[in-house]
Amino acid sequence: MSNVPSLSGLEKVSAQLKSLAHPIRIQILTLLSKSGLKPQRVSDIIEALGLPQAIVSQHLIVLKDRGVLRSEKISTSIYYEVAQPWCKQIAAILTKQADATADNPTA
Repeated sequence: MSNVPSLSGLEKVSAQLKSLAHPIRIQILTLLSKSGLKPQRVSDIIEALGLPQAIVSQHLIVLKDRGVLRSEKISTSIYYEVAQPWCKQIAAILTKQADATADNPTA
């Protein structure tokens, strides 16, 4: 059974996937996953989403705590980026499904 992933590894991935179970978090992940996009300041994320700072910050913390995002403080700004390459693939899949569902509500 050497092809079976370790339970500890699956628990971490499971926690990361659970952290994506909110539309705003998927929006954040999608925004930060766009190819060629550099780490984004919190203020830029807030502006792009059009949501209050407190709500965006709350969701960023969840994603960072689960290891989906990482942050870096530069001067007075905090920058976020996707920490796990596979999360970018998940963002693309979720975005594609959301677009398909919007076009066909029975999908």
